[in-house]
Amino acid sequence: AIKLRVIKKAISLCIGKMQDIPFDTVLRCAELCENGQVGKSVDLPRGYTARLEQDGNLIMRKSDVTEQYCYCIDKVFPYELKLDNGTIYIEMTDCAGKDTADCVYFDYGKLSEPLYIRNRRQGDLLQLKGLDGTKKLKEYFIDEKIPKHLRDGWPLLCTENTLLWICGKRKCKGYDVDKNTKQVIKCNFRGDRHEI
Repeated sequence: AIKLRVIKKAISLCIGKMQDIPFDTVLRCAELCENGQVGKSVDLPRGYTARLEQDGNLIMRKSDVTEQYCYCIDKVFPYELKLDNGTIYIEMTDCAGKDTADCVYFDYGKLSEPLYIRNRRQGDLLQLKGLDGTKKLKEYFIDEKIPKHLRDGWPLLCTENTLLWICGKRKCKGYDVDKNTKQVIKCNFRGDRHEI
């Protein structure tokens, strides 16, 4: 009974009036927690959703369908794109540093034009270092335990047909800087990778 009251109070803090919360909705939220149904969700009044996260927390947030977006980078550098929860900077540089999740380097001469920053599309494939062949982006997100509600909005740097970088996560195979590289572009992601 105490658990149900706590859940109902938490829902009311999100959506407002307690009388708008059907009792069966509170019960379904409690079942999510008791059964450990990670990634499952319950629709709440006023367009909210309650979802059980990997860490066992029941997260309530406004449900929204992520719109597809695609920004064409016309290769005029420096380039800056502000997204809802982060900023991507792309600039020319004289030399490459070590790739990290938040900062990667590409051989400018190997890149086809134009470059894009977009969210995922059905059937996206990536080639990862140390992996023969390709892997579905969807499988990568699952393997990395990226919460479902973040996957559709995750920014990707790509050419028309090739994923280059899962921004803030991992660089894909190819387009690396080598001894023959004449121009280097540096791509940096600053923001909250967990709330994209």
